[in-house]
Amino acid sequence: MGLNRVILIGYVGEAPEMRYTAVERLARVRLATHEYRNKPNGDAVQRVEWHSVVFYGEVALTVERLVKKGTHLYVEGRLQTSLHESATGETRRVTEVVARTFEILDGEEVESDPLH
Repeated sequence: MGLNRVILIGYVGEAPEMRYTAVERLARVRLATHEYRNKPNGDAVQRVEWHSVVFYGEVALTVERLVKKGTHLYVEGRLQTSLHESATGETRRVTEVVARTFEILDGEEVESDPLH
């Protein structure tokens, strides 16, 4: 048995990127999470990690409407890795979080389409 589950709390780095196809719509955001570590001299060092988060279906429209740069989000989902070919012909591996639910902190929780 395995488990593929991700929980992130962070800040949106820029406005959602929206894409529409004939069969589905998606919103992609870059989410920054922060980690603090203490150096031996006692100073705290902040490390920022950026995550690509994708929302599908009706929830993508909600993201488009409510989420903007600086929005504080709680996201639950799963990791998904795919291969893409670059313009130069190189194969690149991309890992992103496919959101199942999200909450704008101090806001409303939103359920995503369970098929994604």
